[in-house]
Amino acid sequence: MGVSRIVEKNPPLSRKDKANQIKRNKKKRTLRIVLLFLLMSLLCMVSIVGYAYISLDKALNKIASSPSKAVSAAETKAEVDEHPEDTQKPFAVAIIGTDNRPGSGGTLNTDVLMVAVVDPSKHDVHLLSIPRDTKVKIPGYSGYRKANSAYALGETKRIQQEKAKKEVTTSGVSVVRDMLSDYLEIPVRSYVTIDFKGFEAVVDAVGGLKINVQKSMIYDSYADGTHIRISKGEQVLDGKNTLDYVRHRLDNRGVNYQSSDFERNERQQEVIKALVSKLITIEGMKNLPNVLEAVVEHTSTNLTREQMGALIPDLKTISNERISTIANQAYWDSKQSFTVIPEERLNEIRAELKELLEGRELEKQEQE
Repeated sequence: MGVSRIVEKNPPLSRKDKANQIKRNKKKRTLRIVLLFLLMSLLCMVSIVGYAYISLDKALNKIASSPSKAVSAAETKAEVDEHPEDTQKPFAVAIIGTDNRPGSGGTLNTDVLMVAVVDPSKHDVHLLSIPRDTKVKIPGYSGYRKANSAYALGETKRIQQEKAKKEVTTSGVSVVRDMLSDYLEIPVRSYVTIDFKGFEAVVDAVGGLKINVQKSMIYDSYADGTHIRISKGEQVLDGKNTLDYVRHRLDNRGVNYQSSDFERNERQQEVIKALVSKLITIEGMKNLPNVLEAVVEHTSTNLTREQMGALIPDLKTISNERISTIANQAYWDSKQSFTVIPEERLNEIRAELKELLEGRELEKQEQE
C-alpha cells in the first residue's frame, strides 16, 4: 500500500499581513544597502589611509636622505655621533622659513622663525615664535643683532668658504641653532627649513585654507615682486594668498594698516593649525601624496627617519588639540630699534621649555 502524505499549505495572507511582509522586506533591503554603503565607505577610508601611509613612508625616506645644503656633511655627521637621539624623548627643533624666490633680493634673512618642542610619546607640539627683529646675541659675532640676521650671517660665511675652496665649518642653519640655544638656554640641535615656494605648494596641494581675515591687506613691492591683495572676511586662501597673509607687514595705505611682527607670529601659528586641520580630513589624506611631493622638494631637515616616523605613528593622533602656543609677550622698543621679550617673561619661557624637554625624566623621578 502506498503511504499517502498530507501536504499542508500555508493559509493565504491577509491584505494587512501582505503589507507588513512587504515592509519587512523593504527594511531588510534598506539595511543591506546601508551596511553595504558603510562597508564600502570603511574600505575606502582604509585604502586612503593605507595609501597615505605608503606615501608618507616614501617621503620620510627621501627627506631623511637629503640634508640641507646649508649644513656641511661633516657637521651633520658630528651631531649624529655626539647626540644620538631617543626617538621617544622630547626635543627642540628650529623651524626656519626662507625666501629663495627670484627677485627676493638675496638677503638670506628669515621671515619665519619658530622653536617647537616635540614630545613624540604624547604627540604634543609646543610652538614659540621668535619675532624677526628680536634683540639677540649671536655666538661668534659681536654686539646685539636681530634674530632674522642669524641665518644670513652663517650662509654668507659658508658661501665664502665654498668659493675659497676651504673646509665648510658653518652654515645658516648652524648659526640659527646656536643663536636659539644661547638665547633660550636649551639645546636646539634639530631643524626644519622650508622655502616660500614650498609653503605655497603645500597649501595649494590641500586645496587652500579657510581663514577669517581680520583686516584687508594691500601692498606692492616691485623690488621683489610682492603684490598683496587680500579682502577682510572668512574665505579660502590659495598658496600665494596664504603666504601673503602670513608675511604682510607694510601696507600701501600707511602705518595704520601695517601688521606688527606679533600679528605676523599669530597668523603663522593660525595657518599651521589650519593646515593640520585640513590634512586630517579624508580630503586631506587623499591629497597627501601631492603635499608630500611639495614638502620633499622644498624642505630639508636633520631629523632622522626614525625621529620623523616616531612623530606620526598613527594618523588619527594628529590634532590641533595637540598643538599649543607659548606667548612671548614681546614688544617693539623704538629707542633700541629692536623687538624685546621682557627679561622676566624670557626667564619664564626658558623654564617652561626646560620643563617640557625634561618632563619625562621628572615624571619618572617622581614615580620612583
